[in-house]
Amino acid sequence: AERYTAVAAASIIARDVVVHWFESNSKKIGFKIPKGASDAVESTAKNILKKYGEEKLNSLVKIHFKTSKKVFESI
Repeated sequence: AERYTAVAAASIIARDVVVHWFESNSKKIGFKIPKGASDAVESTAKNILKKYGEEKLNSLVKIHFKTSKKVFESI
């Protein structure tokens, strides 16, 4: 339980925004964008890169993360 109601509320709102972002962008590109850092995430990132290019991928991922570096190194 959260001690401060405002912090708890902000956390719930932030989570809802993140979930909505993933759902919305998944619909836009035509396949599910997985969360986290897994083989599925790398595979999806590579598919986005192939289908839409580097600019689109950069708009969807945090490019300074280790997983993104692996994807860009694979091209």
